[in-house]
Amino acid sequence: MSGKDAFDKEIENDAFIGSPTVKITRMTEENDVAIAEGTVRSAWKKGGFLNAVICDVFEMANTKIKRLTTYLVILKETT
Repeated sequence: MSGKDAFDKEIENDAFIGSPTVKITRMTEENDVAIAEGTVRSAWKKGGFLNAVICDVFEMANTKIKRLTTYLVILKETT
């Protein structure tokens, strides 16, 4: 996806109730790259929860995000 609006629509996905709970467990920064690792939990409208681990790589330029690459691993869904 490309752009802030597309990113916001994915975070506020219609398949889920409300906003996801995101917990950052580690941040690393070097030069113009910042990496955030963490967990995501979100309630499905169909019932149950999505649980996942994430790793986001932010490439920065002039104090703005130039590129964001997200790695997502979905863990077992729970009720």
